[in-house]
Amino acid sequence: MLTIVASEKLAYLTKEWNPAETRSFDVLRYQYAVTLNFVSYVGLAAIGGLLTGHFAETMLAAGSFTLLRVFSGGFHFRSLDVCAIVTAAIFVAIPLLVAGPLAGYTALLTATAAVLVATRAPTNLQNTQWVRGSDCTRLATVKRAYKAIAVAIVLTNFIVDSDVMALAFITQALLLLPRREVSVQ
Repeated sequence: MLTIVASEKLAYLTKEWNPAETRSFDVLRYQYAVTLNFVSYVGLAAIGGLLTGHFAETMLAAGSFTLLRVFSGGFHFRSLDVCAIVTAAIFVAIPLLVAGPLAGYTALLTATAAVLVATRAPTNLQNTQWVRGSDCTRLATVKRAYKAIAVAIVLTNFIVDSDVMALAFITQALLLLPRREVSVQ
């Protein structure tokens, strides 16, 4: 709720202070909401990482998860505020889990994430700038490219060999399971 209210206020102020602004109120509100959501979950994760003493690992989890999500899509909460809180909590929890019960499962988690991404990604492409107003042929091409990039991102962890990245990737890959398919005719 806070993110939506803030994004509406920012869109209103943008239109008021800059009459030459050509983007619609709805477009501005959406762009501000996405930006505020990103800043919120990264900021909350940074605070959590500092408090737990795992700042670098928390930021690595955030970066890995977010990069994969850009190309794979996945489940979305209805509330951006809930999204920011849950996402930040996941990022903070990842370094704690790899230091404990999930230590040493890097290859297994990475391989599982790669299989899930290869079979389920991408989802929710209708929200990306690359496919708005596109025809089915272009959408199919974009989906193939996003899938290839997402799989390549996960496979890099076989080189990097990071427990944190493995858990971030499998967490994001699991969010592909409750998907709404983007149909391509």
